[in-house]
Amino acid sequence: VPTAWATRRPVLLRALRALDPDVLLVQELHPDIGRCILEALPGHRCIEDDFAGWTHEGNIFFRSSMFESTLHGSVHISQEEELRRLFWTRLRYKHTGSAGDTSGKTVLFATAHFTWQGHPAECKSDLNLRKKQSRNWALKVCVPRNH
Repeated sequence: VPTAWATRRPVLLRALRALDPDVLLVQELHPDIGRCILEALPGHRCIEDDFAGWTHEGNIFFRSSMFESTLHGSVHISQEEELRRLFWTRLRYKHTGSAGDTSGKTVLFATAHFTWQGHPAECKSDLNLRKKQSRNWALKVCVPRNH
């Protein structure tokens, strides 16, 4: 159970309902938090995948009337935590019928939670692990691919 969940849950529900984002990228995810997000945003879906990191570290929630996920993945970028990854999805706009319709166009969304400064590996090595992780993130996301 997430820390102070009985106190945090109603606050999260209220905030998400008020914000009602089209896309929400989440880090430090817990299954209870994921369920809370979907309860607050019933018109949203998230990426479903067998890799446990999608339910226990990060995910991307999106308005299902606006988008569909055409491709997704998780890439290890040298984080020390076992389930942390760069989580990404390509979302395709659905047909809206409005002026300036963007249907069929795709957008890439990605989120990566880097290793925290107090991690034992960083304390022992005295090296900033996030520098390597950010370089790896850039290589994985910014290098053109055939997706």
